[in-house]
Order: sequence, then C-alpha cells, then structure tokens
Amino acid sequence: MIFLGDIAHPFEESPEWANSSPPWRRQPVIVNLEGALNDDLIALKERKLFNHPSILPALKNWGVEVVGLANNHVMDMRERFQETLEIIGQNAIQHVGAGVNIEEASQPILIEENGKKVLLLAFGWQTIRCQIATGEQPGVNPLEPEHVIRSVKKWRNLQSQAMIVALMHWNYEMELYPQPAHRQLAFAMIDAGADAVIGHHPHRVGGIEFYKGRPVAYSLGNWWLPHKVYWNGALCFAKESNLQLALEISPSREVVCHWFEYDPDRHGINHISTVIVGQDKKISELTVFRNKGHREYITWFKKNRIKNKLLPIYKHINQPFMDAVRNKYISLRHIGMMAIKKSKFVG
Repeated sequence: MIFLGDIAHPFEESPEWANSSPPWRRQPVIVNLEGALNDDLIALKERKLFNHPSILPALKNWGVEVVGLANNHVMDMRERFQETLEIIGQNAIQHVGAGVNIEEASQPILIEENGKKVLLLAFGWQTIRCQIATGEQPGVNPLEPEHVIRSVKKWRNLQSQAMIVALMHWNYEMELYPQPAHRQLAFAMIDAGADAVIGHHPHRVGGIEFYKGRPVAYSLGNWWLPHKVYWNGALCFAKESNLQLALEISPSREVVCHWFEYDPDRHGINHISTVIVGQDKKISELTVFRNKGHREYITWFKKNRIKNKLLPIYKHINQPFMDAVRNKYISLRHIGMMAIKKSKFVG
C-alpha cells in the first residue's frame, strides 16, 4: 500500500503529476483528502480548503482506492459534504473517517492487497478544529484516546487476520515532532492490535519509528496543496513543506520511503529518491527521539519542539480534564488569531 499526505486541488485542470507514472508498482493508494469536492472557484477567496472534482481522474490514475476524510477541512463546505460522499463512491473510491453521523464516521474500510485483508480506521483531533460527528450531525471520527483504543480492540477482535492501519489527523501545523500524548497513543494503539499508524496535518514530514516491530509515521506532510492559491492567494507554507513523502507499507510491514519535492513556482511534484526506511538518513535525522521512554520524551520535546509560542503540550492520553482546558484555550486563541488575520485578509 502507498500512503500519501494532504491533498487539496484548486484548479479546473487535473494536476500535472497525474499524467506521470508513480515510482512504485501498481498497488492500493490511500490519501488524505483535505476538503470536500467543490467546482465553484469563487470559494478560493474564502478561508476554506476544498477539492475541485478534476482531482478525481488523477486519484484514479494513481490507483487511489481510499480517501481519508477525518481532517479539519472536510467540513469547511458543509453544504457539499453529502454530495462529496456520493461522488467519491460513484468513482469507485471508498472513504473513511467521516460520515453523515458518528456511526458512519467511525466505520472502517476493508481493502485487499495480494490476498491480505487491510482494515483502515481514521480519526481527527478536535483540538485542531476537526468537526466531530454526532448521532445526528455529520463530521469526523473523534481522536479521543479511549474511543480510539476501543475501536482498535473491537476491530482486532472482529478481524483477527487483517492488517489494521490507523490514519491520525493530529498535532499542530508545522510541528516537527509528535505531541507526547500522540506518541503515547500510537504505542497504545499498537498494544491494542494496530499494525501501523500514519499521521497527517502538520504539513511537513515527520519521523518514523517502530514499536514492537510496527511502524508509526508521525506525519507524511503535504502531497498536493498548491501555494498562494487558496484564501485569495494568502495560503502559503514554509519551505520545509516542499519535502514530501509517499510511504509504502507491505502486508509484511516492510516500509519504503518515496521522497518527492514540491516546486511552488510551477506547482510541480518531482520524485527525488526511493529508500528502504532502515537505510534512510533523512528519516533517521527526523526521528532522533527514537527509543526514548515516555517521560524522557516529554522532557526532550519541551526542549526541542518547533511550535513553542503560547501553545500547550499534550503530555498524556489519560488527562481528559486538562485536555479540555487546553482545548478551550486553543479555541479562544484561534478565534483571536482569525480575527487578526481576517482584518488583514479583508484589508
């Protein structure tokens, strides 16, 4: 299987990379679709992410079988959500991690690779404004530790022979290292029966470590999110986001890194190299914290984290009250920042 990062396609034409052949054999591809389908480009002037339907031929050409929707932008255009699910299905692509209610949002997807069943789950972190599904409202499957671990255990019991892969939309944008609580949760998921954990959202590639022989990829970075197009041209990422990773994981849990680079001037994606993860110097550099215990990692993270301005650290998975306090603070902080940015945006 191939896992790609965040995709948001703002153009009426299919992306250039769709016309090329990927540097891997034909196999199932799973992506994070960062926004509903929408063909009204007037929305480019708003602070929203979406995907023009012209992305669909590109996805099919590259063998995409599943799109993950447990992210913080899939409900930006709430009125397009139901239609998006229908169109995706009509194009023989399955979705996971969001739905018309919590029952649908929490359902896994089963695919096969070389006769091996693979069960995919996806979860979105409410802290980063993932809109959580309820009994009656659409949204994403919540990244709440108890719910996540319970889900993994449930499906491990029901699908004892399947490979279970969890897609996690977590952490802060542009943070290089995992929140301690998220690292702890990833390990707990593997203890509960997960075979691989794949992260999204930071918009830059993060490290990969193995726990009990199972891979945890903390962030794949962007795959296709053109700079200076969305938000009336205001959305642009730092150069660190130009490095992109397509992660190949076999049913036997062999991991290969396919490295790409995004060219912001021509909106192109170029293949750089393909390296087995154990021989990948870049991954080694990104995962200098490997083998650290949980308490040791918290101390290390405090000293080395990138996003350290007025943002709390999520330290443990068993602190629901303190997490609620942190979430409230971040929500208020976000409202204040958006008010400032909106004034500049309008001006």
